Amino acid sequence: MRRKLHTLFCGSEEDIQKFFDASAPDYKEQHGHAKKLFHYRLTLIQQFARLSTNDVLLDLGCGPGNHLFALAPHIKQGIGIDFSPKMIEMAQYNQKNHPEIKNIRFQIDQAQRLATIPDQSIDIVLAVGAFEHMPQKKHVLQHIYRVLKISGRLLFLTPNGNFIWYRSIAPLFHIPTRHLSTDEFVTTDWMKKTLKETGFVQPEFFFWTFIPRGDMSWGWATLLSILDFVGKFRWPAYLRSGLIIRAIKTNN
Repeated sequence: MRRKLHTLFCGSEEDIQKFFDASAPDYKEQHGHAKKLFHYRLTLIQQFARLSTNDVLLDLGCGPGNHLFALAPHIKQGIGIDFSPKMIEMAQYNQKNHPEIKNIRFQIDQAQRLATIPDQSIDIVLAVGAFEHMPQKKHVLQHIYRVLKISGRLLFLTPNGNFIWYRSIAPLFHIPTRHLSTDEFVTTDWMKKTLKETGFVQPEFFFWTFIPRGDMSWGWATLLSILDFVGKFRWPAYLRSGLIIRAIKTNN
C-alpha cells in the first residue's frame, strides 16, 4: 500500500511555521471535491455559528482566507489570523479578488497568544480544520475566552479524536494520520474538561464528515466513509469522523 502521508517531526514553533509557509503557495483542498466540501463546511458554520450582521468574527488559522471571504456578507467585521506569514500573504493577495468586501482584514498572530486582539472584542471565534494543528491548546482556549465578549461563542470544526480510525485502525496498521508530530486530535472528554477549566460552561458537541482522502489510499478512504455513514445512525462518538465544538462565554 502506498502511503501518501508522512508525519514531519516538529521540535519548535519555527518548524510548524516553516511547514505552513511552504504549504501556502500550493494550498488547495485535498480531501475531495473542493467546491462541494467548501459548501458543506460553510453550511455547517452557518447552521451552528448563529451568525448575526452585528458580529465581529475571529477566524483562527485562516489560511488563504476562503471561509472569511464567504462569511463576510453575514457579519459586521471579520479578522483572519494565521501563524504563517506566507498564509497571510496569500489571504491578502486573494483579497484583491474581492474588492467589494471591505469588512475583513488579515494579520499575523498565534492562536495561543492572540497578541493583536483586545480583550472582550470578539463575538465569535471560528476554527475550521485548524485546532488540531495548534500546540498549547489550553492556552489557545484561555485566550479565546479572554477576547470573547460576554455571550460570545466558540465554534470549532476538527477531526474527532475518538474516531475509531485514529484510536484503533490506523495505529494497528502503523498508518500515519498526522501531518506534524505536534498535531493532536481532541476528544469530547478532553474538550469538556479543558473548556470547564477555562471558564466555558455547557459546551455542545456535534458531528460532521471529515475524511482526509488526500492522506490515504482509496480503499482506506472508502472504509472510513462507510464507518462515518454508519455513525450517523449508531455509535456516533466513535464512528463519526469529524467533531463540531460549540461553547458560550457566560458571565459566571
